[in-house]
Amino acid sequence: MSGRHKVEVVIFTILVFIAFISRADYWIPWTVLAIFWGILCLFDWLFINEKGFMFEPNFKNWQRITEPRY
Repeated sequence: MSGRHKVEVVIFTILVFIAFISRADYWIPWTVLAIFWGILCLFDWLFINEKGFMFEPNFKNWQRITEPRY
């Protein structure tokens, strides 16, 4: 887990904590903000790195990119 991911987890934890302790009128906006942040973090963890998910529908292109001996 990189430093950026640790910061994202800390921010997400803070947003969830604020959503739990907020007053009756403000818990919905804080919860929505925490959910949006969680979705952005999930997208970042899954798709935005070099070793992450790579969608290539053509097998030959994917094989050329991933195999060093090709």
